Amino acid sequence: MNIRICFALLFVTLGASPCLAGGNLSIRMIEASNKTTPSSSGVQDVVSILEKSLPYNSFNLSASGTMKLPAKKSTQRLGGYTVSCSGKQKNLSIKVTHEKKTILNTTVNLRDNKPLILGGFPSENGKLILVFVVS
Repeated sequence: MNIRICFALLFVTLGASPCLAGGNLSIRMIEASNKTTPSSSGVQDVVSILEKSLPYNSFNLSASGTMKLPAKKSTQRLGGYTVSCSGKQKNLSIKVTHEKKTILNTTVNLRDNKPLILGGFPSENGKLILVFVVS
């Protein structure tokens, strides 16, 4: 009888472990511009959203990184920017710094596979945008 209880607990634990595990947070820095070149690979999943929201016609991946959630003061360096994240997916603090200056400090609620677009930082050709996606 005890072995059945052990197996039942094992299956319940294994079934619950994906719920307990944190997701992966993908962070992409995308340069939006009005260049005549088509958008680069690595941004196809968000190009339609960006085209509807922003007055640009070209979106190119500048840098990308990932981190595990929940984040514990995790950082990613994307170009000349540093993105720091802390907390769980539903209460994630995001801080973006550039040249030792904080340029963005916010707390967000991320949903699985739903991109969050932040930014509009100046670049040579247009604007830099950060796209966050949890998977």
